[in-house]
Amino acid sequence: MRQVMEEMTTPASLTIFTDGSVDSATGAAGAAFVSGQATKQWHLTDGASCLQAELAAIRDALHHALESHFPHVIIQQTQNPLSSPSETQPQDNIYLLTSTLLLAQRLAARGCKITLN
Repeated sequence: MRQVMEEMTTPASLTIFTDGSVDSATGAAGAAFVSGQATKQWHLTDGASCLQAELAAIRDALHHALESHFPHVIIQQTQNPLSSPSETQPQDNIYLLTSTLLLAQRLAARGCKITLN
């Protein structure tokens, strides 16, 4: 994995590590991203799903990328948020999915390449 990252990363790329998780015992949920010196973490509404937490982390990472103006953004996910689509009802995530897609489209419109790992 490290070799693949080194091959993909250039001085013109921004690498962002994302994570979202839920405590199964309490239902507390959170999301975070780390990129160089920038770190952001936040609490989500209790009862959020893992899918929602992962997508929230990716959405905010894309927002950070919009402000950073790099031509290539690499998002490293700890878990594929789409690997368990049956976790919640799809309609529960419409706003989260569309707002994430909108940010990706805004980046693409200005010529930014986005890589999800």
